[in-house]
Amino acid sequence: METVPHGTFLRSKQTVTVTIEFLNWLNDHGITLAELQQEHLDAWLADGPSTRRFVDRFIPWAIKCRLVDAELSIARHRRGTSPKLPKSEQDAAVERVVHTDELTARDRAAAILARLGTLHELTKLGPVPIIADALGYHPSTIERHAIGSASTYAEYIAAARELRQTS
Repeated sequence: METVPHGTFLRSKQTVTVTIEFLNWLNDHGITLAELQQEHLDAWLADGPSTRRFVDRFIPWAIKCRLVDAELSIARHRRGTSPKLPKSEQDAAVERVVHTDELTARDRAAAILARLGTLHELTKLGPVPIIADALGYHPSTIERHAIGSASTYAEYIAAARELRQTS
């Protein structure tokens, strides 16, 4: 029996996790699967991180099983399709990261590593769980962002900052 590649395992795990989060959200809002409408799905997608698009595996399955309205639609999640920041905005993001106190020291270090392209290299030098612990992130977060672009990471930092401000 062949082993499952680590990336495939992580993608499957995240798909299941996101589906559970979606079902919990529906429950919290008093919505059953049979009552699910496009506006509910759109609201859930718009109100969270881009990883919520991993529900793109569950929705077609639920349609096929006739658990939800067949008219529901969701764009497939594609790696590397995040919009890229123009160079001037990337430079401005670096200036904010390096020369302001908007971020915690941990987030600042992670953003600098990501911008320099060394987060990926850093994950080659040491075990991801140790790096994640040092930066205060979950290992899957480090792996995901190690391969991401600087603009994607800047978006992540902005979302994390917004989340901390609203919490």
